[in-house]
Amino acid sequence: MQASGGLGDLSAPALSLTAGDAERPGLLSYIKRLWFIRIEAFDTDAAVTATGLLRFGHSWAAIHAIHAARPAPQPHTRPGGSCSR
Repeated sequence: MQASGGLGDLSAPALSLTAGDAERPGLLSYIKRLWFIRIEAFDTDAAVTATGLLRFGHSWAAIHAIHAARPAPQPHTRPGGSCSR
């Protein structure tokens, strides 16, 4: 609610959205049009995390979200690398 009012933004992991779109066709296209949602790319770091999480039985729908929710290596950094201060 606050993000849609211009008081912030939301991050959405691309791989999680892709898995969601497989179950609900059109979801990704809808989310992509929302100006306050930033879609996080599935990059090499996410792929490294994914391999470990898949071995422990996590679903494809969850692995990118788990990666994005983990603390960033640098303090005060959001997913995507922007500083929160």
